Amino acid sequence: MSPVYCVTYVTGLYRGWSPTSVGVKYRGGTLPPSLRYDATGCVRFFYGIGVSVDRVWRQVRLVLVVGRGVSPTGRSGLTAGGTLLACVFFLFLGGCREDVPVASGPVYGCRVVGRYRHDVGAFTQGLVFEGGFLYEGTGGYGYSTVRKVGLTSGTVVQSRKLADEYFGEGIAIVGDRIVQLTWKAGVGFVYDKETFGLVKEFAYAGEGWGLAFDGVRLIMSDGTARLRFLDPETFEEIGGVDVHDDNGPVADLNELEWVEGRIYANVWPTYRAAIIAPATGEVVGWIDLSGLYEPVGFAADEKMPNGIAYDAEKKRLFVTGKLWPSVFEIELEKAE
Repeated sequence: MSPVYCVTYVTGLYRGWSPTSVGVKYRGGTLPPSLRYDATGCVRFFYGIGVSVDRVWRQVRLVLVVGRGVSPTGRSGLTAGGTLLACVFFLFLGGCREDVPVASGPVYGCRVVGRYRHDVGAFTQGLVFEGGFLYEGTGGYGYSTVRKVGLTSGTVVQSRKLADEYFGEGIAIVGDRIVQLTWKAGVGFVYDKETFGLVKEFAYAGEGWGLAFDGVRLIMSDGTARLRFLDPETFEEIGGVDVHDDNGPVADLNELEWVEGRIYANVWPTYRAAIIAPATGEVVGWIDLSGLYEPVGFAADEKMPNGIAYDAEKKRLFVTGKLWPSVFEIELEKAE
C-alpha cells in the first residue's frame, strides 16, 4: 500500500516561533496545514520556503515547509533531515522560543459558572468590567478600537476606532475616563467614558501592553518582566516592580487586572495567568486557563487568552482571549 504523506511546517510569529495554521504560497498553489493525501493524490517528500502576509500585524512571515511520508494510519513527524533543517532555520532567524518553566507556587484551575457571547473579530488587548458592561480595547493595525459591550448580550453598544497607524493595547477606567495604550507608537489616549470623545494624549517610552488601575496608580506592562506604576493624572512613571517566581523573572506580561489587592496578568503566549503581589513582584499563584477554549483553524496560535476583568461588587471574574467566541465567568479552584 502506498504511504500517506503529511506536510508539516513552522513559521515565525511576531514574537518567538511556534506552529501556525497560515497557508503557504508555493509553486503556484496554497498548501493548508497538515496535508494528508492517499495513493491517488499523494504529496511526495516536500520542502520549501514560502511567505504569508498577515494583515493584522502588517508583516510578511517567512515560512519553512518540510514533509515526510508516514504510514497509512496517519502517524506523522519530521524526518531527521527535516528536523535538522527546521532547527538551522530557527537558529538563523533568531532561535526557538524556550519552553515555559514549570510554575512555582499554587496553581488554580477554572470552573466555568457563566458564558457570554464575544465578538470573534475582536483581537482583545484590554478588558474592564463596570456597571454591567465590559469595556474592551482591541488591537490590529486598522482594526483597533475601544468599545463598550453588553455582558449578557455581547452587543457592542458604543465604539471608537483608532487611526490606522495605531495598534490598540490595554485599557483601564479611572473615574469618568478610559485610558488606552498603543503597542509601539509610544502614545496613550484618554477618553471620556460617557461619550468616548478624546480628552488628551500622553507619551511613554517603550511598548505598551497591559493596563490596570488599583485605585491610586495605573499599572502598565510592556512585554518584559517589569510592571510600571504611572500617575493617573500626569502619566509620569512613579515606580515599578520586577515580576518573578522561583524560576526567575516572569516576562511577557500582557493584559492586567486589579483583583482584591493582587495583580492578575496574562502571560503571552501561554494559557497561564500570574497572580502577583504588587509590593514585591512575587508571583504568589498561577491560573491555568487551558480547556476554556481550544482554537483551531486559521491563525489558531494567535487566539491566546488575553483579557481579565473583575466585578468588585459581586466578586465575579471574567476572562476571554484574542478572537474568542466567548467571555467566561470563572471561579478559581486550587489544583490537586
